[in-house]
Amino acid sequence: MFEKIRQKTHKTNDEGITVRKLFRHYDTEGHGSVTIKEFRAALETLGCYFEEKEMNALFAKYDKDKSSKMDYEEFAGLIAHKGLCGSPVKTQFRMSREPPHGVLDKIKAKLREKGMLGMRSLIQIFKKFDTNGDNRLDRHEIQWLLKQNGHYLSEMEFETLFRYFDKNNDGSITVSELVRGIRGDLNEARRAVVDQAWRNMCYGDELEVDEFSMFYQHKMVSEPFSKVMADMDQNDDTIISYQEFVDYYTNMSPTFNEDNAFKEFLYSSWGMH
Repeated sequence: MFEKIRQKTHKTNDEGITVRKLFRHYDTEGHGSVTIKEFRAALETLGCYFEEKEMNALFAKYDKDKSSKMDYEEFAGLIAHKGLCGSPVKTQFRMSREPPHGVLDKIKAKLREKGMLGMRSLIQIFKKFDTNGDNRLDRHEIQWLLKQNGHYLSEMEFETLFRYFDKNNDGSITVSELVRGIRGDLNEARRAVVDQAWRNMCYGDELEVDEFSMFYQHKMVSEPFSKVMADMDQNDDTIISYQEFVDYYTNMSPTFNEDNAFKEFLYSSWGMH
């Protein structure tokens, strides 16, 4: 099979690119996966003919979640790796999937519509349904929970999102990784503002909740202090660590389109000028 693929590979590409292009042609639904019928058709296009028993065994080997569909991105990556043959030349094929920026932007836009509660409500609903505390939710749970939070994705959009975060193709997603993927990280400007706010109140790594109350501007911010502290104090120990402070505002960051708006919000929250 590999030799057939190699014969079809253009010299400027590698075998992984050839396989990916081929399977995309047969991936009629655009989900990044193929059925065994599509798998057979793609291989036969290459001139690879197998008996039914052999075909079933080959397909089952790569259908890791037993969903009757095979993720061809990973399969193409394995073929690309085989084509290296120990050569130090880097393959053109990227084994890691590209982030689904369009889908993530759509989710973020909906979160901004919800205002301050957008990202936090999504996190809370994920945590609520992670009943066994293993930090993982399956395909149907993620799809249902996104709808519950007002995110109506097309089937193709959801599959693109799920396949990217389902790193080991086991049919489930790590909740914390999905949350980080949606919210992103603080850019340099926003991180500087968060650091400035923290240093304005504390030079160490943690601060008692009662001490935070001396800085919080109740009249200038709509949320009560107790609510802010409850969301920020992730382990309920009445102590806010630097990392909890950063995480809180990283979760809130998607609410703001502009860096200046984010800065003004923190300044007004903590009495900074």
